[in-house]
Amino acid sequence: KCEEKSSVAILRRDDYQQILETTESRRRSDWMDFAQAAPILRTLDQSTRLLLEPLVKIQQVSRGQKVVKIGDPVQVLFLAKGIFEVASFSSGKADSSEAVGMEQAVPSALMAPPSCFGLSAHCRNETHFEESLTSCSAGKLYVL
Repeated sequence: KCEEKSSVAILRRDDYQQILETTESRRRSDWMDFAQAAPILRTLDQSTRLLLEPLVKIQQVSRGQKVVKIGDPVQVLFLAKGIFEVASFSSGKADSSEAVGMEQAVPSALMAPPSCFGLSAHCRNETHFEESLTSCSAGKLYVL
C-alpha cells in the first residue's frame, strides 16, 4: 500500500461562479468597448460584435516583439490595443552583414488603438504578409 501526502482546496460553487462571471464579464466589456471604437467593427450592430467575442483570442505582447514577419502566412486579422510599428520592404541596402544585398524592412506606419492589421492582405487575397508588425510597447492584440 502506497501513501502520498496531498492537499485539497475547497471552493464553493457560488464563489467559483462569481469569480468566473466577473472575469468573463470584464473580458466581454473590454471587447465591446474596443469593438465600438474600432472603425472596422463599429458599423456592425451590437449583437454581431457580441457574437465575435468568443472567437477573438487575446495575445499579450512585449515591447519590441515581432508579431508578424514579412512572408508569414495571411491567416488572421490583428486588432491593436497598443502601439505597433508596420514595416515594409525598401530597395536600399541593409546594415547587417547577413542581409547585405537584400531588401530591408523599413518602418512605414505606426498603428495606434483601435486599428487593424491584415485586412488589406485578406482583401487582396494575399497568401503571405508583405509587411511586418512589431510592438512598440507592452500591450494586447485581439486576434480574429
